[in-house]
Amino acid sequence: MCSSDLTSSFPVYDGGLFYSGELAELGGTLFFQATDGVAGYELWRSDGTSAGTWQVQDLTGDMYSSRPSLMHAVNGRLAFQAAGRLGLSDGTPAGTFIVPGSSAVDLATVGNQAFFLSQPDSGPKGLWKTDGTQAGTVPVAPLDTLATPAWMTASGGKLFFTAYKNNRFDLWVSDGTGPGTLDIDPGPGSSPQNLIDVGGTLFFSAFAPVSGLWKSDGTKAGTVLVKAVQVSSGPFAALPGGTLLFPANDFVNGQELWRSDGTADGTTLVKDVHPGSASSGVLNLTVVGNRAFFTANDGVHGLELWVSDGTAAGTHMVADIVPGADSSLPYNLTADGSVLVFTAFDPLHGMEAWRSDGTALGTRRLADVAPGPLSASPVGYTLAGNRLFFTADDNTTGFELWAIPQTAVLGTFADVPTDSWAWSAVEAIAAAGITLGCGDGLFCADRTLTRAEMGVFLGRGLHGAGFVPPPATGTRFTDVPASFWAADWIEQIATDGVTQGCSASPPRYCPSAQVSRAEMAVFLLRARHGGSYVPPPATGTRFTDVPAGYWAADWIEQLAAEGITNGCAANLYCPGRTVGRAEMAVFLARTFNLTFP
Repeated sequence: MCSSDLTSSFPVYDGGLFYSGELAELGGTLFFQATDGVAGYELWRSDGTSAGTWQVQDLTGDMYSSRPSLMHAVNGRLAFQAAGRLGLSDGTPAGTFIVPGSSAVDLATVGNQAFFLSQPDSGPKGLWKTDGTQAGTVPVAPLDTLATPAWMTASGGKLFFTAYKNNRFDLWVSDGTGPGTLDIDPGPGSSPQNLIDVGGTLFFSAFAPVSGLWKSDGTKAGTVLVKAVQVSSGPFAALPGGTLLFPANDFVNGQELWRSDGTADGTTLVKDVHPGSASSGVLNLTVVGNRAFFTANDGVHGLELWVSDGTAAGTHMVADIVPGADSSLPYNLTADGSVLVFTAFDPLHGMEAWRSDGTALGTRRLADVAPGPLSASPVGYTLAGNRLFFTADDNTTGFELWAIPQTAVLGTFADVPTDSWAWSAVEAIAAAGITLGCGDGLFCADRTLTRAEMGVFLGRGLHGAGFVPPPATGTRFTDVPASFWAADWIEQIATDGVTQGCSASPPRYCPSAQVSRAEMAVFLLRARHGGSYVPPPATGTRFTDVPAGYWAADWIEQLAAEGITNGCAANLYCPGRTVGRAEMAVFLARTFNLTFP
């Protein structure tokens, strides 16, 4: 054990965190396995606060551990394995107990019941089920052996699992009754693996009678080969619409990403990520929305995060977190609402928690739990209530429970959480490619906007995210040499008629000057309507601080008339006030009619 292991509340073996369903959500509360150093590893709960984190029950009643794991929510209760037996909990001390005489190996839910394999002190050895109560914990069907059962998977309203019988692993199915619990193995020694539900049909890999991808409708006759291909170890991923993604090797392209619609002709290579006969090593397939994230090595960028919608064009590396051939080694991929959370390495921060929406811009580190290059090695990402929980080691206190507000996880930028007043506008301009942020996963929402930044924003809004302006000449404005970082964009918006600069003689742009709300009105309307646009004359009645004779009054009143601004307060526009980047995001999104999330 590492020195920090001695202080950890979570079980650690040989310096690595042991994790097997040790965190679970029930009714918005997190339940987990931990020790306080007195009672052993027992069931705890947390609402994300110190006061709301406490031991639910010491199931052994002494210093020995029950080690609750394989937790599943069933009818408002938890079913789990504890001390090799079935544990049940309603979240209260009185309602948390071990079912007398039971044992539990593997658990899976089908509808409102959890199934498990058991060899009780008395009663039949075999498949059991529970509705979350002791009275509702009953045998389903006897089985000859419980040796190394695995892959308990719900599909089509039935339970599928593998069990050892007659010196081989067979595929079994159960409808929750004794007569409906059957061995449907396709052939001797098939050793089914990678069981997954795809639209109500079970898919799996098997070695016999033919090695390849198989599927089953829950009957022996309906358990058939889809295609003979060397299927690699999973997990597999089921996309909405019935597409299966899985790793396989055709011995031409190496081990790569494949897809299947359940037919032989529809089972094909998606993309040769590592071109040629070399393998990309596709692993960790995890569905988020209508795409699947995975890890792979294309032979150029090392082992990094990838994403696929099941097509070659929609399969790409998300971000080269560690640039070049070195790897960020992403693992523990977990869906969290609309984004992926995962653990990855970079040399400056070690192994830490990350998030991704499938774009390079939206892929960022969530925290640096272990400061600097030390690794926190977070695992067990679980959403409960409004927090993302995980366990991590800050290299001082050992592996402990950590939480991040869900609002901070879902935002593209770390400084614009989803509860920020400008979040939807910032997300809109990011999705449109108008902004790339200010670096290191930040938008710099509170920073005031410069005229140079405004030039980039408007140029991208006018021409699209993929547009690259022609190289600057350095002759348009005397204070914008060709080498200036935004020179290309500034000369482009001048060509578009959006700006005439801040001075005519000599022609200057004032790139470092901050943008006032009055200037912003002119910028935005010219970008919206063209360089030759002239707004109607102002009435001087729209805002009390913008009389009709004010130099930008026409533009300001028209900006309000088009619904782009409501002013800075009741009947006020604040024309001389500078514009912040967050505020500008709102104006840009309205100006270019962008879709708000």
